[in-house]
Amino acid sequence: MKVLILAGGQGTRLGELGKQIAKPMIKVCGKPVLEYQIELLSRYDFSNIVLVVGHLQEQIMEYFGNGDKWGVKIQYDNQNIEMGTAGRIKNLQVDLEDDFFVLYGDLMFNVNLVKMLKAHNQYKLTFGNQLLGTLLVQPTNHPHDCDLLEVNDDGVINKIFSKPHHVGRTCRNLNNAAIYIFTPQIFRTIESNRALDFGRDIFPTIVEERKGILCAYKSDEYLQDMGTPERLKEVELDVMSGRYEKGMLCVEEKDFLN
Repeated sequence: MKVLILAGGQGTRLGELGKQIAKPMIKVCGKPVLEYQIELLSRYDFSNIVLVVGHLQEQIMEYFGNGDKWGVKIQYDNQNIEMGTAGRIKNLQVDLEDDFFVLYGDLMFNVNLVKMLKAHNQYKLTFGNQLLGTLLVQPTNHPHDCDLLEVNDDGVINKIFSKPHHVGRTCRNLNNAAIYIFTPQIFRTIESNRALDFGRDIFPTIVEERKGILCAYKSDEYLQDMGTPERLKEVELDVMSGRYEKGMLCVEEKDFLN
């Protein structure tokens, strides 16, 4: 099963650090964030990896090479880097005939991806070809700057509340946590030769226009965005304290009022 890692972001919220270092190469306790991901993928026997690179791509390619050091096979895609997250995946459609993972290379997470895949396969049995993908969702302690979701009892995502949230909006603090499993049917929702983003363009259109089914895999495992200096410090503390290794998030699901 292929795993695509979006590793071309510019890290603008990280200031000067993001200008000098490729965002996935920023170190947490002496090791690049992306290396934590690749080690986890190797541990769960997901060895077929495509790094979708862009900004300062040479740093990533030089460090990881073909992946032999980690017991994985790494390929690179550096084409059409301005096409957005979904647009770049669309360009790889010809090589994605089966279900595949999409991860974001700037996330620190300790998630059992095998369990997530089992949940995805169960959704496939339930919904068949209507299923376009399974999104990992979890409570967030910063809902104001996240895309939030409403999930029904069957696990289907039936509403998406995109950021920024208007004053007075009430919803759960369930966040699109940016780990996805897609079926090849997802490509019918992505136009060719357009710069498109999953969170901003594709998911809201699927849900609002009922173009297919997106399901939620709820997880309380460790996952943190380290896209700001403050969150980077939090992640470093989590690694040093053992919280990352334990794989526990410890954020309560609750209502969010903006």
